[in-house]
Amino acid sequence: MSRQQIVQSNPDIPTASKQINKPAVNSISDETSLADTSITKPLDYKISFSPDIILSTVGVSSFFGVQGVTQMLFSDMLGNHQIYGMFNLRYDLRNSDFYVAYNYLPEVIDYQIAAFHSVGYTSRYNPFLGGYEDFRFRDFGLSFGASYAFDRYRRLDWKLDYHNSSKDNISFPTDPSLTRNLFVPQITYVQDNTQFGWFAPNKGTRFLVELMGVPKLSTEGIGFMSARTDMRHYFNFWNGYLTFAFRGSAGASFGPNPRTFFVGGVDNWINREFSNGVIPFDKPEDFTFIQSAFQYPMRGWEINSVNGSKFFVANGEMRFPLLALIPAIPIPFVFQGAVFYDVGGAWNDKFNATSTDPFGNVSPNNLRMSTGFAVRSVLFGLPLRLDIAWRDNVSAWSEPYYLFSMGGDF
Repeated sequence: MSRQQIVQSNPDIPTASKQINKPAVNSISDETSLADTSITKPLDYKISFSPDIILSTVGVSSFFGVQGVTQMLFSDMLGNHQIYGMFNLRYDLRNSDFYVAYNYLPEVIDYQIAAFHSVGYTSRYNPFLGGYEDFRFRDFGLSFGASYAFDRYRRLDWKLDYHNSSKDNISFPTDPSLTRNLFVPQITYVQDNTQFGWFAPNKGTRFLVELMGVPKLSTEGIGFMSARTDMRHYFNFWNGYLTFAFRGSAGASFGPNPRTFFVGGVDNWINREFSNGVIPFDKPEDFTFIQSAFQYPMRGWEINSVNGSKFFVANGEMRFPLLALIPAIPIPFVFQGAVFYDVGGAWNDKFNATSTDPFGNVSPNNLRMSTGFAVRSVLFGLPLRLDIAWRDNVSAWSEPYYLFSMGGDF
């Protein structure tokens, strides 16, 4: 310790003071010389938004007339602040969709505040009139949310939404509107460590648990509690050429006005079929909770084939390549095949898998099952799906049903 010495700095290294006093060796003036960053005074960071993405499409509809959809995303240089907007204009603001959100991201917990307005339409046959009545569903309000990530694969989300939901009779405008004012607290735990393949994950596990409640604030209002879970697991073999995918989902709603879950069909179904030929919206809250109301997939059965305050859906698929990428042609194709089996059901008070009519014929009641073959591909960047399904009618298997849809798999 007694022999330790302080290391002196190298006197030959130029310092900032020497650089300042160094005489000019050329004719470049002080105003045009480069600034020395070692002595530049730091400036405070100022938030300045710039556009990241702006997408817009326009079109003409024989029903809505001229309409358009625009999406915009703005952020600052550090990505700590984001502003997102989506606008779908039809007729006027009352009949248009829009969503505007601000995200605050620099802290450990991410925060969001958003305003939204959504409109939907449906028709229902009125036997007393001998024709159909048209209804408009409208939902607007505010949303406050927060998200905390435990690590790269797990997070906890909180939300508190206010909804003003209404149902109007367009065919008879003098009929009174049915309106709901809802405060919806919600908490969701999410875990996802999946690895994606061509059209869907092919390795890992996805899992979520969601709790939602609506307090009944008035005699005209509604109140319920609901719980929902969704778990998916994937096994792949031979470097992902063969994948086994399994999914299980279940939920239940309780309280004086339990919500309704609709089981049947697939999402983004092009040649879709509805049970009884109508969209299953009867109350404003059906449209409010549309994002988690429909439970897919249940191939071979129409949308809203069975519904209730409790549900479950289980799916199993074996996925394999049919035709690999062909880079020699101008438009390369990838075809993936799958064999699937779907089972699910929905009920209110008591679960009865089948029912028997007075003639002794047995048919499905609260339970639905189907099996079939699927093909997946991409055309001009759009993921396309073809499902050929046979439904289990208990007494016999049905004729094949052909379902065309867009999007990825579970």
